[in-house]
Amino acid sequence: MTETTEAIPPGLCQCGCGGKTKLARQNTPTAAKGQPNAYLHGHSRGCRKRNRPLPDTLRGKPRPPASSVIHPSCPTPECGEPNPVEFRPPGWVFVLVAGSREPGRWFCCGQCATFGMAIAELRPAAEVAS
Repeated sequence: MTETTEAIPPGLCQCGCGGKTKLARQNTPTAAKGQPNAYLHGHSRGCRKRNRPLPDTLRGKPRPPASSVIHPSCPTPECGEPNPVEFRPPGWVFVLVAGSREPGRWFCCGQCATFGMAIAELRPAAEVAS
């Protein structure tokens, strides 16, 4: 992506916001003493006041893919089993998602049930051809 290089007159902030800059009181890397500062305080080349995209060099690196397991397998026996008839102790949750090819399943806790719902929603039932 190429960035537009429009000439911004001296005395205006070079980030493109249009703010008027003060005269430099001492020599700086961007202005000599007595000349207008290139940027307002807190502004710089990376300032996005102009609502323009940042150059690729200022975007940073993309986030690496997650290496951790999202939900480890539950150590509770029979958690996630498709057996809707059998009685379960209090606290167990039965999940059945309409329109999913997954059968109803029992889960030991809300965290496991939430994971089960997400899996069931990702597996829609096959559509019947008419």
